[in-house]
Amino acid sequence: DPDRPANLYQFVLCANGQFEDLHMPLDQPRPIDSSWTAVGCEHKTVMSDKGWTGEIFVPWTALKDAAPKKGDVWRMNLISNRWEPKEKATAFTPAEYSSWAATLNNNRTHDLYARVTFE
Repeated sequence: DPDRPANLYQFVLCANGQFEDLHMPLDQPRPIDSSWTAVGCEHKTVMSDKGWTGEIFVPWTALKDAAPKKGDVWRMNLISNRWEPKEKATAFTPAEYSSWAATLNNNRTHDLYARVTFE
């Protein structure tokens, strides 16, 4: 049920290749399981004078949910944060923030994520 998901997964990829994955069950009290690892996950970044690109591959078997079937609807969001260098930063906020679905400055507000239908 996309309106009552059991799990939230977060995958973070930085331009320098740093990667983080975590799992959070959405039942209260919602502890973040930073020890969880998406087994088989692959990632890479390529930097150029025009910016950078990143790719992340997550096999369905790495998730605690079953692989989606045709017609299943999941919620998903893609977010990009560009941070100011520490010497310019005045607060813990990104210099540039964009996302596929607006989450009102809380990227774990899953009920605002876009709906993705598997075909």
